[in-house]
Amino acid sequence: YNLDDTNQYLLDDIPSGKECLLLNFSITCINAGDETTFNTNPFAFTVFSSSGAAYPYEASQILIGGDFTDVLEGATTSGWLLYYIDQTDDAPRVLYSYYGDNDAWFKTSK
Repeated sequence: YNLDDTNQYLLDDIPSGKECLLLNFSITCINAGDETTFNTNPFAFTVFSSSGAAYPYEASQILIGGDFTDVLEGATTSGWLLYYIDQTDDAPRVLYSYYGDNDAWFKTSK
């Protein structure tokens, strides 16, 4: 991901003791169930420290390409999220939880 002039400020204001975790996501709606669409939502993503503590949502930013919208069955949406995490956190994990029914955990790497 290349931070351009429109969002370069995100790197200028990194809080002390923090670093950036860029999360690239792609979500495909395979089966919308009883609904006609699947709603993607940035609030469905939570980053957890290696010790298990959730980073606050306020520590995140939606970047370009983050088309958080209703996705028709068979369609895909993708984008980027940026989180400020502790510099000493070597193994944060990401939880995608959609209404608590379909949780998915992801490892991250530096």
